Amino acid sequence: MPHLVAQINSKMSQKQQGKFILPDGLKIFWGEGQTGSSADPSGVYAATISFPESFSNTGYLFMCQRWVSYAHTYKENNVFSYLGNEVGKASVGAPRPNQPFRWIAIGY
Repeated sequence: MPHLVAQINSKMSQKQQGKFILPDGLKIFWGEGQTGSSADPSGVYAATISFPESFSNTGYLFMCQRWVSYAHTYKENNVFSYLGNEVGKASVGAPRPNQPFRWIAIGY
């Protein structure tokens, strides 16, 4: 297991966006992004993240350093997380424009 963790850490530090798929099919996707410059009617500056490939279902975990545009969002130490609701993408929002963020999604 330590060797596997080292492989994942190595890949995540080398790229701004990427993927790692374990032999059992568990997918780990990560990346960086920026919220938009135009607000929607509720005053949210959003960004849509397209994953490198789709998950097989919506039971994946999505975590981000900015709040995420989803009704069942959980926050701990300025990291927001939720269970996925779309297999190929996720949404991130912020109360201000052009906010950088990092994200990770884990699932099958």
